Amino acid sequence: MKEHKTLDFYFEWGLYPLRDEERNALELKEIRDLGLSEELVQRIHNLAVWNDSRLNPIYQMLPCLWQQQVCDAFNREASAVFKAVVAALPHIRVNRCFSDIEEDPELYEYLLHPVQFYKRKGISGYDQL
Repeated sequence: MKEHKTLDFYFEWGLYPLRDEERNALELKEIRDLGLSEELVQRIHNLAVWNDSRLNPIYQMLPCLWQQQVCDAFNREASAVFKAVVAALPHIRVNRCFSDIEEDPELYEYLLHPVQFYKRKGISGYDQL
């Protein structure tokens, strides 16, 4: 039985081989080496940039600022990009290594009462914001 080459797809980082020997077998130095269209490479890049924007700019451990409708739009694009990658690489097994993003359940408490939120969470420095 012929062994399939495998890549993991993360929207944070794009496509990565599971093992170094697969990276070498694919001669993969960067994503463009897979022969994906420039449009698809750009969509993967845009997805990573969009994902980075969900991190709280004050402190990454604070609630994500995306409301559910933004999460839903991101999830649709992430799924569409993943499906496009799978279709473009029929000779490679591509693993979906991401989950759908949901609105942080603490978002509104954080936005409405940030000082109380910081105190409840034991986060110091809230008085300096």
